[in-house]
Amino acid sequence: MRHNRISGVFFVVLAACGGTDRSGANNSQGGSQVGSSSTGGADLGGSGDVGGTTQVDGGSGAGGSSFGGSSTGGTITAPLTGGASAAGGTIVVSTTGGASGTGGATADVGGSVALPPQLTWKREERLSVIWKIWGSSATDIYAVGQSGDLLHSTGNGTWTTQDPGTSANITGVWGSGPDDIYASVNSNFILHSTGDGTWTHQAYNAGYTFYDIWGSGSNDIYAVYGGASHSTGDGTWSYPPQSITGGPPVLGIWGSSATDIYAVTAASNGHTIFHSTGNGSWKSQTSPDVASMEDIFGVDAQHVYAGGNYFVLFSSGDGNWTTQLTATATIKAVWAPNLNAAYACDSLGKFYRSNGHGQWSTGEPIDSSLNPSCLAIWGTGPDNIYVGVSGGIYHGTP
Repeated sequence: MRHNRISGVFFVVLAACGGTDRSGANNSQGGSQVGSSSTGGADLGGSGDVGGTTQVDGGSGAGGSSFGGSSTGGTITAPLTGGASAAGGTIVVSTTGGASGTGGATADVGGSVALPPQLTWKREERLSVIWKIWGSSATDIYAVGQSGDLLHSTGNGTWTTQDPGTSANITGVWGSGPDDIYASVNSNFILHSTGDGTWTHQAYNAGYTFYDIWGSGSNDIYAVYGGASHSTGDGTWSYPPQSITGGPPVLGIWGSSATDIYAVTAASNGHTIFHSTGNGSWKSQTSPDVASMEDIFGVDAQHVYAGGNYFVLFSSGDGNWTTQLTATATIKAVWAPNLNAAYACDSLGKFYRSNGHGQWSTGEPIDSSLNPSCLAIWGTGPDNIYVGVSGGIYHGTP
């Protein structure tokens, strides 16, 4: 249980704790949610209550103490859909499952830590299985996927096909800017473009195929498979690769800088998350027992999210990971634009929103008529998000 002191008054904030492989297969096992109990329901005024009402819509009430003083104004509620906020004397505390009293969000009078807005989804592309999405801006976006699909959009709702010169699955995309873009391929080469719509092949030793790609800048790029191959941007890739897992494929890579890099994988001797300081060696980190992690993304070195079999995990960069979200299917993608917004999606086509302080919404369907497996998330902010699914690309806006 976490308490926030606001102008001499303690408020109790409750928290919520809370997947398909690259073949696009659905997995719907496990992932039960445990409801939280709510503590509080306090009357914040000896001579008057808080706005006259204190309402708790979910969980059992325990407490109800008086803090004295005059009426503060506003309402305290506890609905069943995540988020915690305080604005103009109003505090909203939510529970979407998980143990009570863990990971509460800070609330400040006059400010808020609410969930980012719910999105309305529009289907913009219908034919592709999209593995990853990346853009240099809202008007320069790339989506890559199965059977050599490589698409580009200027953010106008239409996507044009670019020729990668391969029919192999394109598994990842990243760039240092609009004129320096890389794509990983389920083959023994890396794709590179200067943003003109043409792609060159940067060859690698036969027998290696790639699952994701990321860099801290134009001269520091990693492509991953069972290990990591590094490039300084000169068109060549290091061999032999840096050893990460010793076997299972690395499915995702992200870093906050050249000296703070993470990789996620299927379980390797009980470990699914690995870290490097950029020196070529990788060390496993302590995390809950998860069979496989699929994706990783962070806001900065202190706010990092990983998604995998039924869970979203969080780390403050100290080498330890805790569960924030428990889903009913495999979490396939995570993404976070700022400290007060994070997102995840799963293999059953559900989309999850977080306020960045441990509170998550329940899973919301991207397209309830199709329930496509969601495989990728990218955007420019909470009001402009794209997801790649097993049946194309959807664009989400409030």
